Amino acid sequence: YQRRVHGGLMMIVDNEDENIIQRTTGRRVCPSCSKSYHVIYKPAPNDTCECGTAVVTRVDDTEEMVRSRLQEYWNKCVPMIDHLKSVNIPVAIVSGNLPVPSHEAVEASVMEALEPLPVWP
Repeated sequence: YQRRVHGGLMMIVDNEDENIIQRTTGRRVCPSCSKSYHVIYKPAPNDTCECGTAVVTRVDDTEEMVRSRLQEYWNKCVPMIDHLKSVNIPVAIVSGNLPVPSHEAVEASVMEALEPLPVWP
């Protein structure tokens, strides 16, 4: 499926800060093979990767670091988003907190957000 939007577009993945913090601080990674896990959504059995290595939290996935990154987003990105909206750049907003986080659900959410935008012939 392909759509051309005249002049480009801005896509925003909308989510609550607390959801972002929960998802990010729950991430785990295998230091040997880089496979990703999550303590709630995709737990590693006994905190161990299938390659046999104990999974770890990334050093930048602490609550303090995530809150700092979110503050930077609110301070720097939101004013730019407001500016782009003011010059009529189309905005597609998709949910960052889908009930079933699958590739198919993400694709459907994106396509639904793009549908009402003006197309360029």
